Amino acid sequence: MKHLDLLLLLIGTLLFTPLPGQDTQPTAGTLDQTVKKNTLLEFIRIRSNPAANYVLGPGDIITVDVFGVPELKTEVQVAQDGTIMLPFLSLVRVEGLNTAELQVKLESLLADSVLKDPHVMVSIKEYRSQPVHVLGEISKPGTYQLTHFMRLVDLLSLAGGFTAAAGDMCTISRQDETGISQQVEISLVDLLENGNPALNVPIQAGDIIHVPKRVDRIYYVIGDVGKPGAYPIPPKKEIRLSEALTTAGGFTKTSSLANTRLVRALPDGQRTVVAIDFDKILKGTGEDFSLQENDMLYIPNSKAKGISQAMLSSVPNFIYWGLLLAF
Repeated sequence: MKHLDLLLLLIGTLLFTPLPGQDTQPTAGTLDQTVKKNTLLEFIRIRSNPAANYVLGPGDIITVDVFGVPELKTEVQVAQDGTIMLPFLSLVRVEGLNTAELQVKLESLLADSVLKDPHVMVSIKEYRSQPVHVLGEISKPGTYQLTHFMRLVDLLSLAGGFTAAAGDMCTISRQDETGISQQVEISLVDLLENGNPALNVPIQAGDIIHVPKRVDRIYYVIGDVGKPGAYPIPPKKEIRLSEALTTAGGFTKTSSLANTRLVRALPDGQRTVVAIDFDKILKGTGEDFSLQENDMLYIPNSKAKGISQAMLSSVPNFIYWGLLLAF
């Protein structure tokens, strides 16, 4: 039995050991990247406030409202020369200003002409056409024109939602003030199912939203079962030991269910071998717990002294050679 446990530890080591070039511990760079992503999320949320950051130009439609003077409320489109026509003021150049700057300018012009201490509110009703790009596992991927204020959920809905292969994360890429492309990851589960409003960030012109394919978590069932191999753990689903055995074709007449072993990686990087008695689980007296990603379930043959060909054919090559070396 000790020999079996040592063998399974060897398999687990081969299964979970990173390939050459892969880091097992966070580096200073990865830690900095995590901080940068957290900061970037706040950057996206704040920078996307159109009233504070958006620069007016030809094609924009704005609403001008003068407090206490409803006759002066007007909706107007910025002309190609960057001007608007307002009652009592004739042509006003607005191109290059944000809404706050335009409010100050209009208050000054009105105070000089027709009103005493005017208070002006400027809001953007419709933006000039600005492209945003939605890519990946989206029903209608492509380039969309941003003509009004829109948040992430609005854009994803406009693009038809997700395909069946979509993962549970999306990325937003955006250029900062220096022209450098920045990127942030958004959890779609947290955004859509948990309703986290902080993740429903405003969209800006030029944004690239990408929804990658789902990457299935994998577990392995090897040994004396009907269909040994690697199997996915579907998103938001638990796979218990009994279900894993059923998925792998169930046991055979020669399966040693009471001597099943589970190889699992621990949070500290160590591996452990857990004894599993499937006889008790199937009778309802044993713990039928859930598998984790990269768990390896081994059901031995009660008559075999070594590793069967079926087992060898069910595992990846890097485990295969480790098994051959062990025997």
